[in-house]
Amino acid sequence: MQNASVRSMSSMEDHEQLLATPPPVVLVLAPTARDAVSTCEFLSTCGIPSEACGDIEAACGALARRPGIVLLTDEVLAKDGLTRLAQGLGRLAHGRDVPVLVLIAPRREPPAAEIVRTFTEVLANPILLTRPVHPITLLSAVESARRAIAGCRAPAAVAEDAARYAPDADLLAALHTMPLTLFGQDRALRYTWIHNPFGRRPAADFIGRTDAEWLGAGEEAEALEALKRRALETGARQRERLRLTLPDGVHHYDVSIAPRHNGRETVGVVGAALPIDEHLALQERLRRQAHQLVRMDQRKNDFIAQLAHELRNPLAPIHNALHVLRIQPTPPDPAHFRWAIDVIGRQLMQLTRLVDDLLDIARMTHGSLRLRTETIELGNALRDFAHRHQRRPLDPYELVFALFAAIEQNEGVPFIAHLLHRMDIDFDR
Repeated sequence: MQNASVRSMSSMEDHEQLLATPPPVVLVLAPTARDAVSTCEFLSTCGIPSEACGDIEAACGALARRPGIVLLTDEVLAKDGLTRLAQGLGRLAHGRDVPVLVLIAPRREPPAAEIVRTFTEVLANPILLTRPVHPITLLSAVESARRAIAGCRAPAAVAEDAARYAPDADLLAALHTMPLTLFGQDRALRYTWIHNPFGRRPAADFIGRTDAEWLGAGEEAEALEALKRRALETGARQRERLRLTLPDGVHHYDVSIAPRHNGRETVGVVGAALPIDEHLALQERLRRQAHQLVRMDQRKNDFIAQLAHELRNPLAPIHNALHVLRIQPTPPDPAHFRWAIDVIGRQLMQLTRLVDDLLDIARMTHGSLRLRTETIELGNALRDFAHRHQRRPLDPYELVFALFAAIEQNEGVPFIAHLLHRMDIDFDR
């Protein structure tokens, strides 16, 4: 039991030692070995770790093992030196973050702006100093560069971090069928591992890079990094819906971020991003359907109101006819009796048609409506219309529209024209 405890403590110490980030080293490249050694001795007296490198490739190899900065003169970059340095840094996961301090000999040509542009077009983080440089100026630039990369971790530590915090292989296999993006990032918000990367891009496009580097500088990257920084600063889980513009189009994600601890401090974040494009599209369809249902309900209410009005219209003539029948003497007047019976019969037929229309609507709703055509008697339609309007002046326009609404066959139109001609109606009045 004691041996197991000792092994556990030893393993923990080894792990802490592996994850420990060594202080940034200054890698010195000078025209001569003597100049490089002299510079390292000067930095050592100031408490700054340094290392003399024989060439550019040796400096890039040292950067692969630990974080550092490069200090060199412009003579080292003669010929293809600048290109070789840029290529060597480009092969490193954190190469874009490595500061390169270049000591430039004073010259008249080319102009200063062109010199600066030459370096910034090739290197991501150059710092140019004109020789001879004052020791205070050199030390200030070196310390500023070292502080800038103090949060960078050695590649071995990054690999160990990825192995420790990446999801279990069985869990990833279970999640493989789900469109869920899982990832982990260090305190500098550089990806240490990722499952199912955004936009189906290779995982290598993310490892060692920030969101602004793979997504591009802009509002979307700023919103994503701000969410993660809140998790780091508050130590609480954060969740937000974000939009990301990827090569295959614009996508929306439900992003959840949680801080990651090593037992003593926050060392990074872990997150999950669930695509919600289908969910948002479904919400939009439901919104449109709800709006359509509201409109249909309004139309139904309008129909019921109109139907109630149409059902009340026949009741007034029926009420009047019944009143006439009640006040008839014994025996009743035959003419009044027949008039009342005719009125009641016609209005009952009108009610019957309204009820039939309701039944037709029900059949239409259930898809069982069958159309039936028949020839109507135009004379009866004219008599009914004249009877309904016998107590008020007859509007010729109303007559025309009512007749055309009542007649469905085109062959009735010539007869209507003949009838209007005989009635001698003036349409210009």
